[in-house]
Amino acid sequence: VALQSRDIWTRRTAHRLLLEQQDAGVADDLREMAKTTNRADIRVHALSLLDAFQRLEPEMLRTALHDDDPQVREFAAGLTRTATSDADQMLSDLAALSTDTSPAVRHAAALALGDSSRDEAASLLAKIAAQSEHDEWDRLAILSGISGRYKTFINDYLEASDSVDPLLMRPIGRMMALDLPASDTEAMVDRVLAYSTDAETWKREYLLGVLGAT
Repeated sequence: VALQSRDIWTRRTAHRLLLEQQDAGVADDLREMAKTTNRADIRVHALSLLDAFQRLEPEMLRTALHDDDPQVREFAAGLTRTATSDADQMLSDLAALSTDTSPAVRHAAALALGDSSRDEAASLLAKIAAQSEHDEWDRLAILSGISGRYKTFINDYLEASDSVDPLLMRPIGRMMALDLPASDTEAMVDRVLAYSTDAETWKREYLLGVLGAT
């Protein structure tokens, strides 16, 4: 009951006490709470405790990823980073979040996608980057997740974006030049320079990033 209180101090105290007591016996009550309460903050509390007690089933996590409330979807996206669910299914669920209407949910999805080594994850990161309002935190999330998959990311990003972010392209250029063989970097530079656009700023920033690493 305390965990469902309207008072935030009471809720947080109840949450802390359950963690300290490591009382996994309340798992059934928490599952019921996550399914039936109409309050998003309570669903988040329940999911958090189930995860801490290692009682969060993949199906419940999937349900949370498609919750009506963005607060729950954002939190659930973070939980996928330590989940043991089927990788293909999880990537499919994160794909839905890559076009979520909430920037916070897309940001959480970007962080989770960065943990995957799949090329599909890089393509989804490109989708998120194309929707970002050139946000600094989105840049950091995306940059942390594209190592080794620059070609896939850049090709998909340039195709999807109506406004390429110069402050994203510069560090990508530097990372590529440091990580890839010179021949691969040169081929990507040619690809970028050949891209048809009236906006040259991002191309200049990309080249400065490449040159700054040599």
